Amino acid sequence: MDAGHGGVDQGGNNKKIIEKEIDLTVALKMQTILEDKGYKVYMTRTSDQSLSKQDRYNYCNNTKAEIMVAIHHNSYTDPTVNYSSSLYYTEFDQVLASSIVSGVSNRLGIKNGGVAKLNSRILSKADMPATISEAFFMSSSEEYNLLTKAGSTRLKDEAQGIVDGIINYFENPDSIEPVINNDQIIPADEE
Repeated sequence: MDAGHGGVDQGGNNKKIIEKEIDLTVALKMQTILEDKGYKVYMTRTSDQSLSKQDRYNYCNNTKAEIMVAIHHNSYTDPTVNYSSSLYYTEFDQVLASSIVSGVSNRLGIKNGGVAKLNSRILSKADMPATISEAFFMSSSEEYNLLTKAGSTRLKDEAQGIVDGIINYFENPDSIEPVINNDQIIPADEE
């Protein structure tokens, strides 16, 4: 798991919600869920630290992990835009990306924005199937309200949705149909 941003790189924000913090929260929740199911999980970061893209893909490659999932959250100027998406680099990554975005959109009950190709170093340098999960638009007014509501389980639900996608990827890879959408909004900082 690669919790996006960190340290001096806060990623996007929406008032008091900071991307690097929710990226890490989701990754830590995923770690707990996956380890409880018997999976071995490697984390690029478990605290608020700065990592380069090279640090991230080198760590993933050195662990010999079977997959790499980077946790991010999208942002856009229009607060009504909201959907789940995943990014991939090669066709080798499409099945993982598609399984993750389906798991997340199903669990969160939001539109499945599909998968899109991204020429990103963290994806292109990974020695294993890799994807960047953009679970929702943190700039969305609806998501802001869901995240700040007392007792919110939004990030826990997101973590479970990504885990659902990971388990489906390993257990039912032939059932996964990629939904390519090259018109989706791709954040500039992921490139």
